[in-house]
Amino acid sequence: MIKEINLLPWRLQAYEQKKRQLVWTILAAITVGFVATMLVHFFLQLVIAHYENKYELQQQQLISFNQRLKDIAQIQQQQRNYIRQIKQLKAWQAQKNWFPQFMNDMTKYLPDGIYLVQLKREDNSISFNGKAENNAEITHFMQIINRMNTLQSPSLKQIQAQAIIGFYDQNFIVQAFIKYPNEYK
Repeated sequence: MIKEINLLPWRLQAYEQKKRQLVWTILAAITVGFVATMLVHFFLQLVIAHYENKYELQQQQLISFNQRLKDIAQIQQQQRNYIRQIKQLKAWQAQKNWFPQFMNDMTKYLPDGIYLVQLKREDNSISFNGKAENNAEITHFMQIINRMNTLQSPSLKQIQAQAIIGFYDQNFIVQAFIKYPNEYK
């Protein structure tokens, strides 16, 4: 049996040294890779947590915003109701003030040749039953009604001549529609 003798021990030492360096390099690379993987993992977890927090905050803000929109819609509905009520009150006020204004206009503008027997109101119209000296007076009366602030669109419904000896000899019925100020309609 022959014993092998390595005449160059430094080669064996160099080989062992390279082997240890390789093992240490592999261990260092694995450690660095593991640490790098863990750092990337932790970084990604922080980014995900940041975006989840941001998402939760946006969800809360969205819920708050939707609630504010509902409140605004309710306020707008209340505003529309108040405006409608104000218009209704103004219309009632106009109707309340209409009759005194109408009577004032009638006393001012009623022609001398017209004698009114009856005034009759039905919904938004008024019928005038009266007597006149002649047809011209009735026409003049209808023109006056057309210029009044309280009435509009007069129409002659009936005219009848009477053979009675006296001052008034034409019976008539004129119908006109009530006119309220425009802002109250």
